Amino acid sequence: MVKGLFDNELRLESFHNGTNFRAYEFFGCHRISESEYVFRVWAPHAESVKIIGLNQDGVSMIRLSDNESFEAVTRADEGQLYAYCISTYDGREIIKADPYAFAADIPNSFYSKVVDLKKSREYRPEKPDFGQPVNIYELSLLSWKRHKDNSYYTYSELEKELVPYVKKLGYTHVEFMPVTEFPYDGSWGYQVTGYFAVTARLGTPEEFKNLIDSFHANGIKVILDWVPAHFPKDEWGLYEFDGQPLYECPLWDRMEHTGWGTRKFDFGRGEIDSFLLSSAAFFFDIYNIDGLRVDAVASMLYLNYDKCDGDWTPNIYGDNRNLEAIEFIKKFNSTIKQNFPHAIICAEESTAYNGVTEKSDTHRTLPTTREV
Repeated sequence: MVKGLFDNELRLESFHNGTNFRAYEFFGCHRISESEYVFRVWAPHAESVKIIGLNQDGVSMIRLSDNESFEAVTRADEGQLYAYCISTYDGREIIKADPYAFAADIPNSFYSKVVDLKKSREYRPEKPDFGQPVNIYELSLLSWKRHKDNSYYTYSELEKELVPYVKKLGYTHVEFMPVTEFPYDGSWGYQVTGYFAVTARLGTPEEFKNLIDSFHANGIKVILDWVPAHFPKDEWGLYEFDGQPLYECPLWDRMEHTGWGTRKFDFGRGEIDSFLLSSAAFFFDIYNIDGLRVDAVASMLYLNYDKCDGDWTPNIYGDNRNLEAIEFIKKFNSTIKQNFPHAIICAEESTAYNGVTEKSDTHRTLPTTREV
């Protein structure tokens, strides 16, 4: 285990207990010297893990002290492609993108990219002034404008054209539909595979940073759509990551969004809480965004969302609230608002569930009954 042993042990402990909201500083790929990088991945059900793509033979990873995570230090080059080859205990080998990668190779391949990602320049936003008017311009960066050959405008081209356009029209905020990496264009970005990677279709992470900085320089704040409710079943993604359910809930009635053909996160599991909290914090911490609009909150709140009678199991109080998801939302609100006081948190929630964006005591006892 590289660097401070004690520090790494604490990071692993907080990751497993669901309080590590900067897990992206530990897992994934990070430069540690001029030519060496450390790679770490959580795969508790794996027999072994190897990094492929960096060299001809692959790089074997060692098991860390938690007996669930793997690490390797190896030579790598900026922009190089890599993936994890996971050997399962039932004799399979599965190829997976890095869940914590800062960049991907989509649409060329499903591999991750080695990126030494630095924070944006210092940005000190003030707390929101709720007495000021808000005028939000929502758009998809992939479809706002296309070239004549239907190719995308890059982040750099959007910086030159979108920023002055939004400023001229008098908007105070811009809201991007998901920019986190996704495989299927038809999902509009709402089926995410890269929770720490901005889509490579439009350019590099540095170019995306410049786009954000340009909006800020023109007095315009940036909100991102963020999707913690579910993820797609692409074989190289989070789906059954180490050969069996890991990021998804393993319970038969909580595993899938059948209407969307996606998997639900296992809310309440410490490592999943840390993963999602870290994804949210990452965009505030690294890209200096101003807010998140959380997608599909209703699908998180209710056990019977898009389900027929008999296809779901009530909670311990006999009703339809997803208690673990509710606790996660409370933890998310408190974590973000404590660490990023300027943050704007919005919820796309279609049932008027009270308080879904309020800062709260995450250990507060839930009411025993609620009719919804």
